[in-house]
Formats: sequence, C-alpha cells, structure tokens
Amino acid sequence: MRRARTFRLACLAALAALVLASGSALADYKATYKKGVQASGHRDWAGVARFMQQAIAENPNESADDKILISGMWFEAYLPHYYLGIALKENGDCAGALRELTISEQQGAVQGVSASFANLTKARDACRKELPVVPTPTQPLAAPTAVPLNLGPSLQKAEREIGLAAEAAKAFNALHDSADYAAVWKASPDLDLRAQQSAKKLEQARGKMVLGRTQSNVVELEGAAGMAADAARELTSLRDQAAAKKGELASQQQTDATRRAAEERKQTILRDITARLADARAVQTQAAARQPATPDLQRQSVELGRAISDSGKVASLDVTQLEQLQRRLTDATAVLKDTLNRPVTAGAQGAPAELRRAAQLFLAADWTGLVQYASSLTLDAAKAKATLALLRGAARYSLLVESGERDASLRQQAEADIRTCRQLDAAVVPSVQAFSPRFVDFFQRVR
Repeated sequence: MRRARTFRLACLAALAALVLASGSALADYKATYKKGVQASGHRDWAGVARFMQQAIAENPNESADDKILISGMWFEAYLPHYYLGIALKENGDCAGALRELTISEQQGAVQGVSASFANLTKARDACRKELPVVPTPTQPLAAPTAVPLNLGPSLQKAEREIGLAAEAAKAFNALHDSADYAAVWKASPDLDLRAQQSAKKLEQARGKMVLGRTQSNVVELEGAAGMAADAARELTSLRDQAAAKKGELASQQQTDATRRAAEERKQTILRDITARLADARAVQTQAAARQPATPDLQRQSVELGRAISDSGKVASLDVTQLEQLQRRLTDATAVLKDTLNRPVTAGAQGAPAELRRAAQLFLAADWTGLVQYASSLTLDAAKAKATLALLRGAARYSLLVESGERDASLRQQAEADIRTCRQLDAAVVPSVQAFSPRFVDFFQRVR
C-alpha cells in the first residue's frame, strides 16, 4: 500500500512537471505563497484567495518537503490548494472550496502535515453539509502514459493558453497589490470580484487539462484551452479597465482640485471687493459734496458709481469677471481720489486723473492691469489719448518680451497702439528716461 502511494506521488510529480513544461514563473511562487499565508494569519480570506490563486498559477504542485519561510522561524509546507480551499470556504464558496481541497488531498502532500490535514477534513465535512451534491473528481489522477500522436497538439495548445492566462493573472495581481491602485478597487469593487471569477475559470482549465492528459481526452484538452483563453481575455480586459479607471480618477481629482482652487480664489476676491467698497463709497460721498463739479469729477464719479453698483451682482459672476470688477473698483476709486486730492488752480489744467492712474500702473510694471484699464477709458484731449495709446503700446510690448516674443497678436496690438499714438499727436514719443531702449527702438521701427 505504501509502495503504491509512493508510486502514485512520483507519477503525480512527473505529470505536473510535464504539464508545466511551458515554463511559468516558478521563481515567484514562494514570495506569493508567503503573502498568502501571512494574509491567513490576519484572516484576510480575500487576500489569501488572491495570493494562492497567483501561487498556483506559478506552481500548482503542493509539497510537504518544500518548506517556505514565512517570518522569523515560521516555516510552512507549500500547500496552495489547501489554503485556497480554506479561504473559499471562509468566503462562503463551498463548491470552490471542495474543488481545491479535493485537489490538495489528491496531490497527497497535505497528509504529511497533520494539523493542515485535520483542518482540511473539518472544512471539507462542513462544506459537504452545506451542499446537496458534493463535487468529487470522476477519476483519480493516474500515472502518466505516453501521449498519443493525435493528443500532442491539443495538449500543447492547452499548456500555451493556460500559460498566457497565468501571465494575465500575474499582471492583474501586480496592479491589485500596487498602492497606486488602492482607490481603483475602492471605487470599482466589481473589478476585483470579476478577476476572482476569471481566476476560478483558470483553475477549472487546469483541472480540465489534467483530466484530458490522464484520460487521453482531446475534448477535455480543447475545452481547457478555450476556457484558459477566455480567462486570459477577461483578465487582460480587467487590467485595462483598472488602468482606465485610475486615469479617470486622477482626472477627476485634478478637476476637483482646480474647482477648489477657483472657489478659494473667488472667495478671496469677494472679501477684497467687500473691503474696498467701504473706501469707494466714502470717496463717492466726498465727490458728491464737491461743488462746483468739474467735468472730470462728474465722469469719474459716474464710473465709480457703476463699479459700486456692479458689486451688488457678485453672486452671478465667475472668477474672471470678479477679477475685472475688482480692478475696475480699485482703479475708479484711485482716480476719483486723486482728482479730489488735487488742488484746484484757476486757469491751470493738468493731466487727467485717468492718465495719471495709467502712468502709475506703468511705473508699477502692471502691464496686464494697464492694458485692461487703458482699454476702458474715454479721454477728450488728443494729446491725452495719444499718451494713453503710447503707455498701452509699451505695456503690450513688455508682455510680448516676457512671452519670449512668441505671441504674434501682442506684437500686432502694440504696433497698432504706436500708430494710433502718432495719428493723434506726432509730438508724443517715448523718452529713453521713462521707457526701455528696446521699446524706443521698436517704436521708431513701426510704420
């Protein structure tokens, strides 16, 4: 009896070596098995099932002599079918558990580990009570025989498809174990569930291949190849879906971050507008009390009044519109305040306050602010208009230089401002004391 059992184990080992001749990644099975055993210590049965399925894909042959270091002085015999069966039983899949426990018992290694075999027997009996029909193998594994000539191609096909499916399972498991994909499994748990189902299909394909090999059954081998091909396609598709989901989540995170930043910017502008309104209303009140009101004062008071009125519509404005309103309120307040603070001298008339405000923005190198402000002004005197066009042209040229002179539209706008300046008043030209030499040269070359 003992000699028969020894012969059976030897035949089983030879059969396993023949079946896996295509060369799966055996070098990795110990590390994978170690993770699975460690997961069992934490009663992480889903993790146990995943790691043991991967270990089986890498090496399906159990061995009581193959002692694998788990941690410290803890060694475990290589029993992946046994551990997978226990995990499936704990997860409520008694049919799958009985299949794996039966494979483990047939391979014979588990009987050499008394505690594991006792646990196997207990789990098997418990599952048999759960199921009305106990799935048992129709025929025990037998010693390998010579492969008939008509069986070889089908066996090779089955081995090839199972090898491809095992690689697909390994690639999927690599994503599953990656911390970068943690959010994917949380957002799409169905991907993990479907992968487990595909892994079961791969195990069924292995069983069919063993059965077809031992019974010289071409139909079983062809069925194993087809089932493994299906599992490979499913696992590859699931891997691609996981990668796509990761990209989708990253894009959503970026969108959310942009939205939060815009909302924070909006709230900052709203607070600034609220703070500036008090000063704007005070300046507006001072202007209303000034009599007689000059045309400049009247025009500037109207512009400030419009900005204050538009501040009551902030709820309907986006960030860009709020920034424009913020600048309008700031500039209109500054211009009117400058006019109120300027001493009135009979018979003397200085530059309009709007033009002085534009000059302040120029001296502060606020090129974008100057362009926006100057584009909204309406001045009466030709010389004032020419000077404003000159300042705006200089601001646009500075923006052109800062952009690396790649924006053709800025160059065209700056040239148009220079031509407007000349048409309004040819005497208005940039001085080297106030403007950069590059702009003075640019001004002179524009025709």
